[in-house]
Amino acid sequence: MEMVQSNDKFLECFLHTCPTLEEVTQDMDLTLKLRKEYTLNDLTMDSFPKEMLERKIIYWHGKNKDGHKIMYFKVAHHKKGTYVEELKKYMAYFLEQHFQEHMGERIAVIFDFSGAGLLNMDLDVTRFIISALSTYFPSTTAYILLFEMPMLLSAVWRIIRSWLSEAQKKKIFQVNKGSIQQYIAADQLEDHMVKK
Repeated sequence: MEMVQSNDKFLECFLHTCPTLEEVTQDMDLTLKLRKEYTLNDLTMDSFPKEMLERKIIYWHGKNKDGHKIMYFKVAHHKKGTYVEELKKYMAYFLEQHFQEHMGERIAVIFDFSGAGLLNMDLDVTRFIISALSTYFPSTTAYILLFEMPMLLSAVWRIIRSWLSEAQKKKIFQVNKGSIQQYIAADQLEDHMVKK
């Protein structure tokens, strides 16, 4: 609650993404409830299972062409149904660290599907990530890139897409080695993403 009362930038993030005051109030209420439920102010890296952290599912690497930090979500490093609540809380913690240090600065997000299959695709986690990026940490996401999503997961993506607003859909792009450099220079990408 202190952040709402003392930080104008926090409020501005909601005002930029919500078209009405009613939606600003609603999204801020959801955000404050999440912050309380997840005890975001009290979390540290020690709050999460070591095995989950060692999988390196979420991490920062490089900047896009607009100078935004890039957050990677390695889909193949997550096994569907494992550490679901812990991973959602870690995602919130991860975004909170950025939000506190760089409030108002946008990030690019890459869902890296390299080596991923149905056993890695977790609808609950994906739904949470989209909510976190659009509602709990508004004005944070410049865009989301879906890197080399296998055809097998396209049906799952259609389900996820049906949950999205039109504004959210406009920020999500499917890319491969041939097209990702429209957004991110080769020297800022992971090696396996660069077309040789």
